Amino acid sequence: MNSKDILTQDEIDALLRPVKSNNFSVKENKKPEKYRNSFQKKISGKDVKKQEWLSKSSVPITIKAAGTEMRMQDILQLDQGDVVKLDELFNKPVHVLVNGVLFAYGELLLTDGTPSVLLKYIMQKAEQIKD
Repeated sequence: MNSKDILTQDEIDALLRPVKSNNFSVKENKKPEKYRNSFQKKISGKDVKKQEWLSKSSVPITIKAAGTEMRMQDILQLDQGDVVKLDELFNKPVHVLVNGVLFAYGELLLTDGTPSVLLKYIMQKAEQIKD
């Protein structure tokens, strides 16, 4: 691993401090009910049974906030406690993946102190891509 890829203690401390930048903000969402079910569509009577069956199914949901690329030789040298710098800025919308497929773009929030995502744009079927 190159020395430029390793963070200094000052950089690590800066990452651990609360964020107070104009580039990134986490908003406290006090009224999540306002957004609940805002994107659900009404379904016909014959589709109700399908919805009941599907509503009992579980699929993995992944929130992708940022990423980077590293050479394999650098990845193999990583140890517990190492810090990996990310290329992307945190002020970009997060990607919401459902079962590995891009489903929506969202905004990071805190809801009652718990990290959450406000769905800002739900992809149309033709736009969905496997990540």
